[in-house]
Amino acid sequence: IRIYYWKPDVTLPLSLAERIVIDIINDDMSFLVDSLIQLLQKHDLKAKRIVHPVIKLQRTPDGKLNEVFELTQETAETQYESVIHCEIVEAISPELVDILATDLQSVLQDVRFATSDWKKMLDKVLVAKEHLKETCPQEYAEHQAEMIHFLEWIREDHYTFLGYAYYDFSKTSNNEGVKISCLHGLGIMKLEPYQNLAKIFDGVDFTTQTLQYILEPTPLFVNKASQTSQVHRGVTMDVIGVKHFSPDGTVIGMHLFMGLFTSVAYD
Repeated sequence: IRIYYWKPDVTLPLSLAERIVIDIINDDMSFLVDSLIQLLQKHDLKAKRIVHPVIKLQRTPDGKLNEVFELTQETAETQYESVIHCEIVEAISPELVDILATDLQSVLQDVRFATSDWKKMLDKVLVAKEHLKETCPQEYAEHQAEMIHFLEWIREDHYTFLGYAYYDFSKTSNNEGVKISCLHGLGIMKLEPYQNLAKIFDGVDFTTQTLQYILEPTPLFVNKASQTSQVHRGVTMDVIGVKHFSPDGTVIGMHLFMGLFTSVAYD
């Protein structure tokens, strides 16, 4: 990543306006340009120009560029890289360079985590579905088929999976409460800030209402997180929870997915 404030040579005729330039070279993956645009919007900025070629190339073991190929050329040991060049002209200042550099690192990290674990998160929906089939409380048996259909539906391009975590619920040492532990995270939920349930449901006292909500026998819930997505669209994320029950109907765990319902889902 290279971000810098560019000033024109004022001695030249028809010189260009001052601008912030952002250059990114990254492994090719989904959501790169969308996520950059939403970051700019967060700072009330608009790109004057974005160029985004994808290049097929070969690098040496130490990462140096060795050769560039035609996209259709049959070659071995090559990779695709995304090259983004962005220019911002309006409402800029040199101070924005450091701010954008810090924020962009965080955005690209989220994009990489979300896209690299996408297939694994789809697989976790199947695990959650099996738990729902096997442990759904009898009082919700008449809704079981509908909930299973919903989980199958979100796998069919109706939900953009950004993160997943499984939470284990166990009794505290004095058996007077419940200890909630995040055992496994995928996508952005590999990162602690996204794992923390108190931050996902920000502003709610976890010793009372929300804890009771999570522990009640409702097998599946859909809610809004308090956190805004840095990937694809800068909106509040949608949370889907699927609870895992013991034979006596006690909640012993929860599959939690964080992401965004797609435009197809709203059609």
